[in-house]
Amino acid sequence: MSVWFFLWLFLSGALLYFLGWTMFILLRQKQAWKIFAAQKKMRFKSTTFLGSPEISGTIDNRPVSFFVGEHLTADARSSRKLSAIEIKLASKMPIEGGIASGGMVALVQSLNLKEEIRPDHPNWDKNYIAVASNRAALAAYLTNERIEALTSLMKIRNGWVIVIFRGDVMLLRYDTPDPLDTLEKLNKILQKILDVAGILELKPGEEGLLKSEAAKKPAKQVNLSIDDRDLKEAGTFALEEEDKPTPAPQDPSKEKP
Repeated sequence: MSVWFFLWLFLSGALLYFLGWTMFILLRQKQAWKIFAAQKKMRFKSTTFLGSPEISGTIDNRPVSFFVGEHLTADARSSRKLSAIEIKLASKMPIEGGIASGGMVALVQSLNLKEEIRPDHPNWDKNYIAVASNRAALAAYLTNERIEALTSLMKIRNGWVIVIFRGDVMLLRYDTPDPLDTLEKLNKILQKILDVAGILELKPGEEGLLKSEAAKKPAKQVNLSIDDRDLKEAGTFALEEEDKPTPAPQDPSKEKP
């Protein structure tokens, strides 16, 4: 037998193993998600045998969704599938903006928001992004507590995080290559995201404070310099009906002969 036959046999076996393992993980994921949805009283959906599962419903009065998102690679020639958890926060931001890590940074950049900040915090990585329609309001919103909560999620290996606030909607989403194929994994990551969501939501009265920050504008510089031409023009003006001083009378004895 030729070496090419053994090479073909090896590649065929590797391909069959990959397909078999992928199907095993998918079925295991579906089973875990279905049980999880039943425990949380959420809706479970799986349209086809090999299709990815979906979960939707409400947890702690927040709309929550589990699904498999597809992301294009940088060269747009291929894609990768990631398990995604998305939570709608119970807050309305007075500005538009986005905060992201990993592959979600490009999505936030596409929003074309020019006001970017780089928080002075040891947990903040230079590859993260935080942009908004107003820099001052975003800086006031990103307290140390919120930065620590967000970065604790961003630093999970291979995880991508994005926070979007536009109009009446504020979303927190976490994507991971982990299929989350056990109840333990699902419960652990969900609780982590819910804890972060609670910190990200606005506190009573905070919306007004952020609006005040957004309304602030830098004081205009007052120009105290005076143009020489202005001085010349000012010199042409005179007081109207100005009384001229009366000359003092001369002493006759001092008059010249």
